[in-house]
Amino acid sequence: MISLDYQSFDEEVERRLGGVAASARVRWPTIGRVVLLHRLGTLEVGEVSVVVVVSSPHRDEAFEAARLCVDTLKGSIPIWERDTWAGGDWSVCPHAIEPVDQDGVEDHNNRLALAEKRPG
Repeated sequence: MISLDYQSFDEEVERRLGGVAASARVRWPTIGRVVLLHRLGTLEVGEVSVVVVVSSPHRDEAFEAARLCVDTLKGSIPIWERDTWAGGDWSVCPHAIEPVDQDGVEDHNNRLALAEKRPG
């Protein structure tokens, strides 16, 4: 393989990334910041394509939440990879786009909305 080309369905990516982060926050309520990034465009083999960062008071929670995020991101975000091989052949690597697990996310969002309404 010579290079990878990532393309996305831009209208859905940000919303779904937010859902992945919210899902992690439901499972691990004490985690702090969550950063999810998937590069787009052409990358050389070996370049970093995905970055997931989770801060937490506890190392195990951060690692577990980051693993959940990267695994969920790979299966639920509409980003597709095309591989270029020697000789110019393209190989498309499609995968089904799964919904982000929303168990508890609605309750989490309701708690956030209530917290924002509380006076100071």
